[in-house]
Amino acid sequence: MVRSGLGFDSVRGLLGPLATRLLVARAGEVGNRLRARLLGDGLGRPPRRGPLRPLRQRKQVRELGLLAPVTRALVIVDIQNDYFVEAAHPLEGPEAAAASARRLLAGFRAAGDPVFHVRHVWDEEDATFMRPGTEGVEINERVAPLEGEAVISKEHPNSFRDTALESELHAAGVDELVVCGMMTSMCVDATVRAAVDLGFETAVVHDACATCDLEFGGQLVPAAAVHAAFLAALGDGYAAVVSTDDIVNATGGPLPPRS
Repeated sequence: MVRSGLGFDSVRGLLGPLATRLLVARAGEVGNRLRARLLGDGLGRPPRRGPLRPLRQRKQVRELGLLAPVTRALVIVDIQNDYFVEAAHPLEGPEAAAASARRLLAGFRAAGDPVFHVRHVWDEEDATFMRPGTEGVEINERVAPLEGEAVISKEHPNSFRDTALESELHAAGVDELVVCGMMTSMCVDATVRAAVDLGFETAVVHDACATCDLEFGGQLVPAAAVHAAFLAALGDGYAAVVSTDDIVNATGGPLPPRS
């Protein structure tokens, strides 16, 4: 709302039609995000965190010089060699997850949005994988960082604990995160929950994550069930659970709400 005495036609005359349309669209987006946070989505679901802007739309607006400092970042968690076939701790379907993560990475790079690579280092005598100085601890070549991209090393499932991730995200002006990686049931889950608790609007990309079989009460829980259960829990009040296509191919409007 303009309170300085300038009407809409005056604003349009000063800014030009294209800039005015972008300004109005941005104002509508902010209003929708606030409405969703306070009132919910009108379908009986509770208030949720605001939508994430599609990559292509952000790039187009940024090229016009009318976008505020970058607010979205991709966080790739622990896509490391030890999680692949014939390695120290193979997961179920790591190749497919890494291929999806690679698409995400390419999309973020093309859009000019920041990327943060996280890798786990298990530096203890009884470590069975992710050991320092081994090939297994290295980030897989499918999502290998480029020069200048941030690489965060961690010792805990939560990527924010005892690392510089939070401070580096704030330094980059980031308040929206897209998270993918390994394992869904451990470091991805811990990182997503911590990100939301720290105030970041967060989406987790289900087909760019992978995990392994677990056991409980003497029963084997297949990796697919583990993956689904953890994502269902995250989607039920914590984060938006989306697909790679939702992020990379979106051309306008908000991403789907949390399920």
